[in-house]
Amino acid sequence: MADKKTVKAEKIVPAAKAKAAPALSVDQLEKEIRTQAQKVYENRQAKGLAGDELSDWLEAEVVIKKKYKL
Repeated sequence: MADKKTVKAEKIVPAAKAKAAPALSVDQLEKEIRTQAQKVYENRQAKGLAGDELSDWLEAEVVIKKKYKL
């Protein structure tokens, strides 16, 4: 006897109603992440917290990608 699985339907937003992300080049995205990573670093240093360049960059990526809904 096969088990029945419940499938959750996804809400589909028509293209006309979907918010389009602003056009952003890879260079612009990288520049914003770099700037944000510098801010993360400076805040971390000011608070005397441990960390490194990679963790600063990854945190900055999360912030910027959320900003542009990527």
